[in-house]
Amino acid sequence: MNTNFFAMMHRMRYINRWGLMRNTELENIQEHSHDVAVIAHVLALVRRQYFAEDRLCPDPDFVASLALFHDLPEIITGDMPKPV
Repeated sequence: MNTNFFAMMHRMRYINRWGLMRNTELENIQEHSHDVAVIAHVLALVRRQYFAEDRLCPDPDFVASLALFHDLPEIITGDMPKPV
């Protein structure tokens, strides 16, 4: 199977995010996805430890994986919320 998955993943660092707020530093989608994955993982751990009780708890590793790849389509489309 010939796939360009890793080449596509490598492109994430070259796609800058367009923030809706004024930022002093640029952020690309690779940095953003990493930050989101870390925050999502911590929130899932907190949920499991403090609020689990009888409810279903998501696996923190699975949540982090989903968060890590949540902006993957933007490799092709670019960051979506741009002014027209």
